[in-house]
Amino acid sequence: KCGTGCASDPDRMIQLLSRASQLGDAEAKAKLGFLYEYGRIVKGDKKKAAQLYKEAALLGHPMGQFKYAESLSGGKPSAETMKEAMQWYQKSADQRCVQALFKLGLIYFEGIGQKADKPLAAQYFFEAARLGYPRAQYNLATMFAEGNGLNKDLYAAFYWFMQAAQRQDPAAQRRVAVCYAEGTGVDKNLVKAQEWLMKAAQNGDVIAARMLETSRYTQW
Repeated sequence: KCGTGCASDPDRMIQLLSRASQLGDAEAKAKLGFLYEYGRIVKGDKKKAAQLYKEAALLGHPMGQFKYAESLSGGKPSAETMKEAMQWYQKSADQRCVQALFKLGLIYFEGIGQKADKPLAAQYFFEAARLGYPRAQYNLATMFAEGNGLNKDLYAAFYWFMQAAQRQDPAAQRRVAVCYAEGTGVDKNLVKAQEWLMKAAQNGDVIAARMLETSRYTQW
C-alpha cells in the first residue's frame, strides 16, 4: 500500500507500485500502466503500458482488461487483433466496467470492425447508463429521441437526457433545455429551459452559448 507520504514522493510511489506489480498485484500493474501510457511521473512508454495492462487483464482486473483491449484496437488492427480486443472488452464489461460497456455500445452502433447492430448497442449503452455513466446516458437518450435502433420514446429520451445532465454533461443539459422549451417528453417550461441552457453554456457547450445569443432562445 502507498501511504499519504507518496503524494510528495513520486519516486517512492513508483518504487512501491513496481514492487507490488512484481509480486503480482493486478491493481498496481493497472496503475503503472496508466502512468506509462500518459507519461505521468515516469517517461511515457505505450508498449510498456500495454504489457502492464495485459498482465493486469490476465489477473482479472476489469480496467486492465479494458485498457488492454484499447491498446489492441488502436490504430488499424487486423481482424484477428480486433477479435482479441473484443474478447477483452467483453471480459471487462462482464465485470460491469462502464468504460467497456460504453465502448462496446459504440463499436456496435458505428460498426467498428464489426457489423453494426444498433439494438445490441442500445443494450450496452443501457447497462452503462444504469451504472451512472453520463456518455452512455446521453447516447441512449439520443437513440430514444431519434428512434434510431430503438422505438422512438420522447419520455424515455428526456429521462436519460436528464440523468446525464444531472451528472454535468453539457450536451445533455442543452438537450434538456430544448425538451423543456418544446415540451417534448416533459411539460413545457420556459423558465427551466432557460436555466438548463445557461448551465450547458457555463459548462462549455458551444452550441448552447450560440443559442443564448439568438433572439429565439433569449425570449424563452
